[in-house]
Amino acid sequence: MKKLYQYAVMFHKYGINESGVKVYVDSELVIEPRYVLAVDEKDVIFKATREVGEEYAQSPDSIEILIKKF
Repeated sequence: MKKLYQYAVMFHKYGINESGVKVYVDSELVIEPRYVLAVDEKDVIFKATREVGEEYAQSPDSIEILIKKF
C-alpha cells in the first residue's frame, strides 16, 4: 500500500579556505517541497534522485534529501 510523503532536495556548497581545509559556504534548495505517493522511503529517494539535475549529481556527497511521512 502506498503512503503519502513530502520531500525536498538541498545542495550544500563547500569551498577551500586558505589552509586548504574544506569548509561549508552555503546551501541551495534544488527541489522545492513536493508530495508523492510511495511504498516506502527508499522509493521516495529513488524518485527524488531522478529529478536532481546533472550539475548537482556530480557532487552526490553534497546532496541532502529531506523526507517527511504523513
